[in-house]
Amino acid sequence: MTPADYQNRNAELSAKIVQLENAIQTATNQAAKYGQDAQQWLLNKTSPCKGTNKQKQACANDNLYKDSKNLEYKGYQQSELNKIQGYKATIKQLQEEITKNIALMDEAQASASQVSATLANQGLTFESVATTSNAQADAIREQSAILATSQAQKMAVETETDAKNKKVRNYVFVGAGVLVILVVAVVVIKKLKKRK
Repeated sequence: MTPADYQNRNAELSAKIVQLENAIQTATNQAAKYGQDAQQWLLNKTSPCKGTNKQKQACANDNLYKDSKNLEYKGYQQSELNKIQGYKATIKQLQEEITKNIALMDEAQASASQVSATLANQGLTFESVATTSNAQADAIREQSAILATSQAQKMAVETETDAKNKKVRNYVFVGAGVLVILVVAVVVIKKLKKRK
């Protein structure tokens, strides 16, 4: 690979790191929200349950439901925390690859310097070879920077779209869960009425 190839690869890797850092921020915010939601379900529990046996049973059922919701949101929170750990591990691997590519790029540039010396020995001046090499290196750096910026912006937009889609999906799941719980509550209430 040429030095330009290594620079382009490092630009791609840098853009991926930016995308992963954005994903970490999104997951951190989501985990904090899930943690707050889980805590809120515990705070809404009634303790101790008072009243008639029927009221106590309804209170106990309500508390069981709130406990299940607490565990559900803690599970969501743990899922987000696990994602964060995965993102961090991936970032570390990408950074290691960037470091390796820099070393390989230095080796490639050293080889290019040897070629320049050979050309100079063939009658070309060092200044003309150096000027051409520097101009090419500057063009490659600018091209890599533009490529990295555009890829980072594209990945940021994709991450934002994924986060919005996930949020809508979570609302649908929560709505379905609430509907199922309401149906179960109606069935339990009907059964309790039949017993009397």
